[in-house]
Amino acid sequence: MNEVFQSVQVLPGVGPKRLEPLAELGIETVYDLLTHFPFRYEDIQIRDVQSIMDQEKVTLKGLVATQPVVSYYGFKKNRLAFRMAIDLQVIQVAFFNQPYLKDKVVQGEEIAIYGKWDAKRSTLMGMKILSNRNVEDEEGDQVEAVYRTNKSLKQATILKLVRTAMDRFEDKIPEVLPQELTVSHHLMGHRDAVRAMHFPKMNWKDRVRSISSSTRSSSYINCACNGCVRSDISKQKGKRCCMIMLS
Repeated sequence: MNEVFQSVQVLPGVGPKRLEPLAELGIETVYDLLTHFPFRYEDIQIRDVQSIMDQEKVTLKGLVATQPVVSYYGFKKNRLAFRMAIDLQVIQVAFFNQPYLKDKVVQGEEIAIYGKWDAKRSTLMGMKILSNRNVEDEEGDQVEAVYRTNKSLKQATILKLVRTAMDRFEDKIPEVLPQELTVSHHLMGHRDAVRAMHFPKMNWKDRVRSISSSTRSSSYINCACNGCVRSDISKQKGKRCCMIMLS
């Protein structure tokens, strides 16, 4: 049996308690995990404050200008606030109900934050603090995958498991389409397509606008062509399509 079809329990960090929440997502084998594709992507490339629009979700990077302060109000509600200097401009940053982030905000240190921009208040409503690994991409286009989760599994946990599975089993991912079909239709191989779905390195704005999930059947493929629809191979009738074309 191909090792990629082993129980997901072979991965570090997957014990009996984690098997149940994974199974709820339809993940029972390593292959199930590798084909648990993101349902959307977030553009996390660093933006210039002057170029963003009100209520736009963006990533801003700057220096923490003030000590972070957590204020409590109402029932179990709180607000973490501080100021961030971006070049010559200073903006307000606020996180709601995430007091634990205070330890990650250090005055005088550089920080990158993803959130929603409130132009009227010159405030970034923070959603998450990004690590250097997220924002320093040599390829230039920073795209972060967002996965379907449940109460017991966080995005970070799934991403960590996917990285581990790719490192250990990428070469075991089977090619589900005949080579002549991938060549004639300019498709990526299944192995490359799986990696590209989880860790897209191509032009985000032009090519990763809408990505549908691959099924686990060799009779279905992904298309990332204009509009991106899930298509049955038998119904293509020679239509040119692609599985996240790189060419």
